[in-house]
Amino acid sequence: MNRLKLFSVLALAAFALPLAATAQKNNTTSPVAAPPSNIVMFPPMLEGATPDSKGEVNKSARNAQMLITDALKNRLTMAGVGAFIYSRRLPTVQRAVAESLIKAENAANPTDDERVAQRVAELMGADEYVIVDVPDYKYDVATRTATFTVSLIRKSVDGTQLGTVAEKAVGVAPEDVAANRQEGSAVARAAETVSEQTVNALFPMPKIETKKKK
Repeated sequence: MNRLKLFSVLALAAFALPLAATAQKNNTTSPVAAPPSNIVMFPPMLEGATPDSKGEVNKSARNAQMLITDALKNRLTMAGVGAFIYSRRLPTVQRAVAESLIKAENAANPTDDERVAQRVAELMGADEYVIVDVPDYKYDVATRTATFTVSLIRKSVDGTQLGTVAEKAVGVAPEDVAANRQEGSAVARAAETVSEQTVNALFPMPKIETKKKK
């Protein structure tokens, strides 16, 4: 009788082991693609933010441009995306101009022509690039409100479009903020919200799927 019980237990264990292994296999999670780690971001060029023919700069526009750019960069970092901001002062860009690989005027604002932006991204060794556009920046002093649209275009360095997104941003500065800081406060508030919306849309967090047992 004892031998029979022992045999039954061993047989049951031998049968259960493959089932346990199969169940464990069926519950494994799918591999998750890592966020891109080598992206160049071409920042927005707000009207008046760069020196004109007389060397004059609209300080408010330049400040707004910097705040929007920083908000987007911070959000990309939070999303795990490895991105760096384009500047014609970067050594790689200066070398490309010196070697006549790109023209100096194109280096100043490569997003005037997307083909130039693609070429610049390629020369910089990037895998992807993002073009940021803010075409309609406005600030209303009376209501302490900044409004603008942020448009992002994501492309592979070979020119393949990977996604686009555009969102309207609105930010209002609190009344207790000093008058000379209200515009910056309004822009920062709007930029923080719109950067989260656009980056999350363009670089969605990967979902971990668990396979169900059959």
